[in-house]
Amino acid sequence: MKILAVDDDKYVLELLDAILKTDGFVEHTLVNSATAALREISNATSPFDCILLDIQMPEMDGIELCGVIRALPHYKTCPILMITAMTDRSYIDRAFAAGATDYISKPFDPLELGTRIRLAEKLVKEQRIATGSARELQSLRNKVGEAFSFSIDDAVTIDEVPGAIDKLVLENYLLQLSRGKIFQSTVIAFAIRDFEKLWSSSSLSDTYMTLVDVADAIALNMKSRSYLLSYCGRGRFVCVTQRIISSALDDLAQRIQASVDEFEAADHDKIQVIMGEPVTMSLLASRNPLQLIDDAIASADQNGRAAQPTSTKPSIWDRINGLFTLR
Repeated sequence: MKILAVDDDKYVLELLDAILKTDGFVEHTLVNSATAALREISNATSPFDCILLDIQMPEMDGIELCGVIRALPHYKTCPILMITAMTDRSYIDRAFAAGATDYISKPFDPLELGTRIRLAEKLVKEQRIATGSARELQSLRNKVGEAFSFSIDDAVTIDEVPGAIDKLVLENYLLQLSRGKIFQSTVIAFAIRDFEKLWSSSSLSDTYMTLVDVADAIALNMKSRSYLLSYCGRGRFVCVTQRIISSALDDLAQRIQASVDEFEAADHDKIQVIMGEPVTMSLLASRNPLQLIDDAIASADQNGRAAQPTSTKPSIWDRINGLFTLR
């Protein structure tokens, strides 16, 4: 695996060099600045498979560099691991929002670092297999005029919206948070009402544009606070943000719905967004942080069912009474 490591501390680079060699990763390049990193990427005969970035660097920090690299054509899915002493919640949020895949704090354990890089290597191999399959499918898609394909359950990545990240990356983000930071987090789910009907009556491209518009509406109304957003399939979105008091969310659903109604890209007179109850974790809780996502989605689904219109069909008693009504 071809690795690029960026850190302005020469001693850290020496340590990384030793760890990578010990773990069998001999094809790696070490540089001490963002400028040097971009130069190596530009001059490389083939793309790097994995990138390790420090955050605190002069001129351009690692988070900004992560965003620049993510925008490059060959680095949309490349694993990017942030290795840094910056453990403040805001840095973690910014790193994942910029496209980071993983986050390792200094001083790092060589064994842990090696494990994370091997996981990244596994991801690279899986992506190569998927890319090969995608190329085979692309010729078929071109024949039917379809630009892309996904199923109703697929957690597709919405790249067009700020703060929107892949669902697996969001899950990894929650798993990396400490117990204290999990306690400071709120998870909220949003669901498109009657999504199955929308799915069956719309083309894939129209459905995807609707998902983009709804994600954009959520992001627009969450922009006053730090957040990460993922689409989870079946018209459901999950947003992770800093802990919020319930009163601060009183009109959030209405504001998001108003934003959806304003968009003209799709036929939004049929689109209604349901918001679930905010989900938080007790400081003493020991459950898996990923359960927060499941609980949030379950709440949105429950609110969606509660919002279903009641039947206007007359009851049997209404019909019987009608027989005896004098006309």
